[in-house]
Amino acid sequence: MKNSKPRLEIRRSLFVLLVALLCGFMAAPSSSRAQPQATITITNNSSREIDHLYTSPTDRKEWSADQIPEGSKLQTVGSLTLTEVICESDQVKVIAEDKDGCFMYAVMSCQGPSTWTINNTTPRDCGN
Repeated sequence: MKNSKPRLEIRRSLFVLLVALLCGFMAAPSSSRAQPQATITITNNSSREIDHLYTSPTDRKEWSADQIPEGSKLQTVGSLTLTEVICESDQVKVIAEDKDGCFMYAVMSCQGPSTWTINNTTPRDCGN
């Protein structure tokens, strides 16, 4: 009778290698799951200060944390650039809140750098 111990060790080694490879593929980030990121510049050409700035997927009402650093405001004739804004689709919604608690909205493209200029004619949602 031949010694089957070397064959058994080879099979075990191959099995361990196969399991390790499968675990590696499952743990590796998939490029198809990576979310695009956008760069958006918001310019405030209005006469109102912007106290808060948020982003949101276009199809949901879930907002990000405030994108304006704590203690800061987007002053009149000022601008702020948001980088690495997560996009779940080709577009993202940007929401600005002025000092009166009114909101302004814009849908921006995630395909390249975008700019939103807020002025005195930008529609405001004051909850009325």
